[in-house]
Amino acid sequence: MELKQLAKRKLLEFHRWRMIANLFHEPTESFDNWLIPSLEFDPEDYKLRKYGWQREAPNEVNEILRAINAIAKPRQRAILIMSYISPDKIQSVEQAQRLGIASSTYYLAKNKALEEFASLYRDGVLKKYRNTHSIV
Repeated sequence: MELKQLAKRKLLEFHRWRMIANLFHEPTESFDNWLIPSLEFDPEDYKLRKYGWQREAPNEVNEILRAINAIAKPRQRAILIMSYISPDKIQSVEQAQRLGIASSTYYLAKNKALEEFASLYRDGVLKKYRNTHSIV
């Protein structure tokens, strides 16, 4: 599977993990320079959850946010946040307009952002996964 597809798949899981963990940002929060604070939680609240994936949910939410925040370029962070993290559906044309860039520049930046996310998420686990599961 292509690295960008793995990154998209992981980012699309964000809202599911957030709902499982029951963690939310305040709707009025704005993020300075497109940096999203980690969501605070008490691990004790999750110890009695029946399944391991339920106990892991808050950590998974924060790992996704951590990887986005680690992307050096604010424009790339903004694209991932508007595309995958924001609860509002913002079309790519509107994202490009908000960022003041051409559509072609937007898609190049989004591709770079996805690759960057894949290399930063859990120390590059998506890259390692792709390398071990690629067809030779």
